[in-house]
Amino acid sequence: MALISFREYAKRHGISLYTVKNRAAAGLLETAVLIGGVQWAIDEDEPWVDHIKRGRGARENADYVSRVRKEARNDASVGEVDAGKGQA
Repeated sequence: MALISFREYAKRHGISLYTVKNRAAAGLLETAVLIGGVQWAIDEDEPWVDHIKRGRGARENADYVSRVRKEARNDASVGEVDAGKGQA
């Protein structure tokens, strides 16, 4: 595992340094580490996954994401109802 700077990672993947920083802050980069409380680094083999679909098909992607989130909320609320049934 060879660590590289966020700047180098951004350059290799053709993305903004700020995008890398934001993804790391959101916990979306698994190998991002803070060294000495000052310098961020990341494994050079960390894959870049672009979660945003642009252009053709973007609307369908947004609908899909919305549907998945709604299903997750419904599943969570069903679990809460089921948990309440066991207690009498």
